[in-house]
Formats: sequence, structure tokens, C-alpha cells
Amino acid sequence: MRVIIIIIVLLNIYISYSQDFMNEFNKDICECFTSNKEERLDALRSCFYESLNTYESEFERFISENSASSTDESVGELAAELFRDMQTSLVHNCDAFYEMFELLRDESIINMQKKYPQSKIDTLNKKIEKNKTSQLLWERGNAYFSKGELSKAKENYKMSLELAPDSVQSIYFLGWVYEKEKKYLKAIELYEKIYKSTGELNFKIAIEMTKRKMLTQ
Repeated sequence: MRVIIIIIVLLNIYISYSQDFMNEFNKDICECFTSNKEERLDALRSCFYESLNTYESEFERFISENSASSTDESVGELAAELFRDMQTSLVHNCDAFYEMFELLRDESIINMQKKYPQSKIDTLNKKIEKNKTSQLLWERGNAYFSKGELSKAKENYKMSLELAPDSVQSIYFLGWVYEKEKKYLKAIELYEKIYKSTGELNFKIAIEMTKRKMLTQ
């Protein structure tokens, strides 16, 4: 219960009480995560709650001066929002966090390379000749994407979207192609589209990572 109350108060502070305080909070999380980055997301969660405990006395003082009440459902929503906003901040202000997500994305490409050998591409070509579907075109786009053939990947993702304009997976990977081509505004536009429709944190992080690249490259 104490952690739940702290989360509620912390989010209120984040919105209206003290931006300086939240900067210190995020700085502590970054330092903790940097020291334990080999553990990746497990380290992030541990550092998040460790930092909550570090500032416990300040939260409790704030609680004594301000009544805070909420339902269990809204508490969960507030906690998720806080955790999401914290990660958004870390993308821009914590190199270790940014580098972790870049590494995770690179590893996903390596896994795609294993999934799509040339024999798989040959099979996809035959299937597409008989029945061109959005899913098959997306998969062939992935095969080319994993090999670094971005023009072919882009062509397939676009054809996939002609058949299924709202395909989240095709929109995301087309955005990723644009990101790799350093066409950052186009990438952000597509990431924002699917984040708006899904609310998934990974898409929000992709937006912020692309913004950081745009500002630093």
C-alpha cells in the first residue's frame, strides 16, 4: 500500500509539484541502471522501485500535507503512466538506457536474419505469386529488411499497406526503414500514428529514440 501511495503522489509531483525533483529522480534511476545495465529491463524495474524508496520520506511529508485517494484501477493507470514517462525521459538523458534499446533492436534484426534464410524468401515469392496478401508482403519485407536491403523492404511494406492500410506491423517496419535511412520526420510520423492507435510503450520509445537521433546526427 505504501508503494501505491508513493506512486500516486510521485505522479502528482511530476505533473505539478517539482520538475527539478523529477529530474533528480530520473538521474538516480539512470545512475542505478548504468551500474546494472547487464540485467537490462530487470535492472530498470529494480532501479525504479529503489529510487521510490530513496525518496520515501519526502513523499510521506507531501502525503501528510495533501490528501490523496484513488481507486485500484486508477492507481494502476497512474503507475503505468509514471513508468512510461520515466522511460521517455531516460531515452534523452540516460545513454545506457538508450544504448540498451538500440542493442535490443539490433538483436531483433539478427533473429530475423535467422528466421528468413534465402529458402524462406524463395517460398514467400512463390506464395505471393499465387496469392498476394498483406501478411506475406510484410514477411518478405522483413526478410529484405534483415539483410539490409532497405529499398526492397520499403517496397514490400508499402504494398502490404495498400492491402491493409491500418496494419500496425507494416507501419512500424516502414517507419524503421525510414529511421535507418535517416528520414527521421517520416519515421516519427508513422511511429506516432501507431502509438496513437495502440498506446504501446515500445512505439513511444521508438518515437523518442528517433527524435534523439534527429537532434544529435
